[in-house]
Amino acid sequence: MKRSELGDLVQIIGGGTPSRNNSEFYGGDIPWVTVKDFGDRLFLWKAQESITEKGLKESATKLVPAGNVILVTRMAVGRVAINATDIAINQDLKALICKSDLDSKYLLFFLLAQKDRLESQAGGATVKGITVDAVEELEIPLPPIAEQKRIAAICAKADRLRRTRRYALELSDTYLRSVFLEMFGEYLQKDYPKTFLSELVTISGGGTPSRAIAEYYNGNIPWVTSKDMGSDYILDAQEHVTEEAINSSAAKLVPKDSLLMVVKSKVLMNRLPLAITKRELCHNQDIKSLQCSKKSNPYFIFHVLKHNEDYLLRQARGANTEGLTLPMIEEVPVPKVQISLQEKFAAIVQKSYRIRAQQREALRQAEHLFQTFLHRAFRGEL
Repeated sequence: MKRSELGDLVQIIGGGTPSRNNSEFYGGDIPWVTVKDFGDRLFLWKAQESITEKGLKESATKLVPAGNVILVTRMAVGRVAINATDIAINQDLKALICKSDLDSKYLLFFLLAQKDRLESQAGGATVKGITVDAVEELEIPLPPIAEQKRIAAICAKADRLRRTRRYALELSDTYLRSVFLEMFGEYLQKDYPKTFLSELVTISGGGTPSRAIAEYYNGNIPWVTSKDMGSDYILDAQEHVTEEAINSSAAKLVPKDSLLMVVKSKVLMNRLPLAITKRELCHNQDIKSLQCSKKSNPYFIFHVLKHNEDYLLRQARGANTEGLTLPMIEEVPVPKVQISLQEKFAAIVQKSYRIRAQQREALRQAEHLFQTFLHRAFRGEL
């Protein structure tokens, strides 16, 4: 298949930033796109900021007509999208205006397939970036326009599938929050009787086995740190330790269906990582584990803590602490709810967990399918 350098097929337009010192440049009708406007969607519909005609004319930014490819060349190198409306761009982006023999959607998917390569080429001491020359030198397979459109349509269909799977997973998260509020909304009111969390759970800390003894980290017991706390359930960890490591340190075995809470980490500036253990494990000193008594259910307590996330994060950001202290956790108010109702809610959560596991697998397969199509598309295999 014929291949051509991208520089022969597109016109590349740079951007700029109107002076922040002139209020007349901002707040107009022209969307002004920056890196922060790039999510995981492949079409740009709006921007967080807008500029005026005056800001456009008196700066280095350019107006990019709808339907062109916008590539991030500094900071989040390799992100790419097509603008669905006329926009202006800043200096971290480049607009690639396709000539008549290159379809813009075909180019979009080609650049997605080149993302790893573009990231590896990024240079810079502080802010990573790629040059216009590096973009122009990319060699792209160039079948006839009709074939480009066919390939782009196949990739777009695979992309829609993975997004549908992702949206279904996001909806399941919203569903559980809605069920919790529907079942316990009245119990969460200020005037409803409450108790302290310390009356319902046993809270314990963790520890780090000595790094000087390499054998401690050759076991099969998951040792959880904050980097493992990315989902609501913990099945495994990046590191594993031995029983001897636990016996020789402050780390403790935590039973299945315990709650884990990150209490010391920079992540507490933005969110409160919580998880329920799905197997016996241990954790480090930046995490507290909570074992529920017979008067409380871990799935109910988990969502109570989620409901109090903003309150706990404000506590963690206090001037006199680097995180959540034991008293802060112990004093979280928990509504007095019958254990039978808590268990009814837990049954709903566990059913949802099984559905979410299926949804995650469906998403994994859809992501794999999309990546497969991307790589096959530009090897002439579609």
